[in-house]
Amino acid sequence: MYLHQALVQPDRQEFIKAMVKEIHTHQEQKHWAVMPIEEVPKGTKILDSIWAMRRKRKIGTGKISKYKARLNVH
Repeated sequence: MYLHQALVQPDRQEFIKAMVKEIHTHQEQKHWAVMPIEEVPKGTKILDSIWAMRRKRKIGTGKISKYKARLNVH
């Protein structure tokens, strides 16, 4: 599911936590840095992105074991 779908779910807070974790992981691994749009050098291409959300479930029980959020370049 996508961000707009996840944010209307009853468990939306779990998806938000997964998003925060994804952002922190990218920052820790120095994949990119968050910066104000005004500081982006002129002529630099800003890539579009899209959030993909998922509930991972345990095999057999079907209970939710983890919430995943992935930020993908679009």
